[in-house]
Amino acid sequence: MLKRIIAVLISTMMIFSLVACGSGSNEQGASTEVNEEGKVVVNMWRHEGTPKESEYYNQLVEDFNSSQDSIELKVTSLPDATYMEQVNAAILSNDLPDLLDLDGPQMAGFANVGALTPIDSFISDTLKNDLLPSIIDQGTYEDGHIYALGQFESGLSFWANKSLLEEAGVRIPTLDSPWDTAEFYESLDKLKALDSVQYPLDIKLNYGTGYWIYSYLPFVASFGGDYFDSTDFSANGALNSDASIKAFEMVQEMAEKGYINGNQSTDDDFYGSKISALSLVGHWMYPTHTSEEGLGEDAILIPFPDFGKGVKTGSGSWAWSMTSAAKEHNVEDEVWTVLEYLLSESALAGIFEANGAIPSRVSVLDQIPEFQENGILYLYREQLEKGHAKVRPVTPVFGVIQSEVGEAAMNIIKGSDVLEELNKAVEEIDQTVEDNGYHGK
Repeated sequence: MLKRIIAVLISTMMIFSLVACGSGSNEQGASTEVNEEGKVVVNMWRHEGTPKESEYYNQLVEDFNSSQDSIELKVTSLPDATYMEQVNAAILSNDLPDLLDLDGPQMAGFANVGALTPIDSFISDTLKNDLLPSIIDQGTYEDGHIYALGQFESGLSFWANKSLLEEAGVRIPTLDSPWDTAEFYESLDKLKALDSVQYPLDIKLNYGTGYWIYSYLPFVASFGGDYFDSTDFSANGALNSDASIKAFEMVQEMAEKGYINGNQSTDDDFYGSKISALSLVGHWMYPTHTSEEGLGEDAILIPFPDFGKGVKTGSGSWAWSMTSAAKEHNVEDEVWTVLEYLLSESALAGIFEANGAIPSRVSVLDQIPEFQENGILYLYREQLEKGHAKVRPVTPVFGVIQSEVGEAAMNIIKGSDVLEELNKAVEEIDQTVEDNGYHGK
C-alpha cells in the first residue's frame, strides 16, 4: 500500500507541475540560449558512468563542438547515485535540459507526464534500418512515437565454462539448436555430478531484487508468459498466467534440487571459485570472465534454452531523449543535430571499448571482430538482430513491476507458494495502474 501511495503522490505532483508550467510556457517566452559567438546552445545532462565512459563522452563533446559553426553543446555530468533524483526535480521545476540521458525503462514515465518530445519525424530510414530492432522497441511509447534512442544495447545469455561442459559430456548449444527443457535439466544434472561443481547455475542472486525483471524475463517469455500486458495495461493474466507460473515453478525447483544457490551472496561463483559452470549474466562481465584471472578461453557464450516459445534474450540500455525544454527553447533541430552525431557510426565506434556494450547500429557491429561470426560475442549480436530480444515492460509503472517481480521471485526461491506470490505482485501492480490512471493514451 505504501508503495502505491508514494507512486500516486509522485505522479500527481509531476503531472500538476507540468500542466501548470506548460500552460504558461508560451507566455513566458522561453528563449533560445545563444553564446558570445552567436552559436545556439544545446544543454545536455548525462549520468557520470565509469571513468572510461566519461572519457569517451568528453571526447565526443569536444569533437562535436570543434566541428560546429552554429551549435555549442554544453554538458552537465551528474553522479549516478543522485541522477534520477535531480532529473525528477528538474521536471517538477520545469528546468530540464534540452537533451537527456535516461535508462530505457524510465522513458515511459517521462513521456507520460509530457517531459519528452517525440523524435520519429527526425529519424531517417537509413538510420532506422541500421538500428537494432530492440533499440526501436525500447524507445517507442504506447502512443506509437519514438522518444528515446540508445547508442548501445545489452547482451544477455549464459556464460559457460567450456572445460566443465566438455568434462560433463554436455552438448554446447547454439541459437539454431538450443537446449529444450529436458536437455537443460539433463545438463544441470551432469554438471552437478562433477566433483568441482557445487551449484551448476549461478543466477546472480547477489545482484538483488532489481535484476529479476531483466534477467528472468527471457525465461518467462520462452514459456509463453510475461510480466505485464501492454494491451490491457494489466499484470493480471500475464504475470499470473499458466505460462508465467510454470517459469517461476522452474526456478523454485532449481533451488530445491541444488542447481542454484538460494542463499548466494558471493559474486565470483562462476569466474573465481568456479563452483558454478553456468552464469546468467550479461555483457558487462566479458572482461572479467575472459581475463587470465578468470576463465580465459574457457569462457564462452551459449543461448538460453527454448522452453517452448523459442529462445529469448533480455535487452535494454541507457538512451538519449529530446525533452520538452527543447521545444520551449526552439532548439529541436539543433538537438537532433547533436543526437544524429551521437548515433553516427564514427561516434558509436568507441562505445564498445568505453563500456563493453553492444553498439546499436549493425554497420558498426560489422567493424568489430568480437561481433563477427565465430567471434566471442557474436551470440549477443545474433540474438538482437534476429528478433529474440524481449523488451522490459514499456509503462509508467515499470518501477513497481520491477520491485514486485523481484520480491516475488526471491520469496519463491525461499519456498513460498508460486501462485500466491505472483497474485500478490499482480494486485500491487494493477492497483498502481488504477490509482494513477495508466490505462493508455
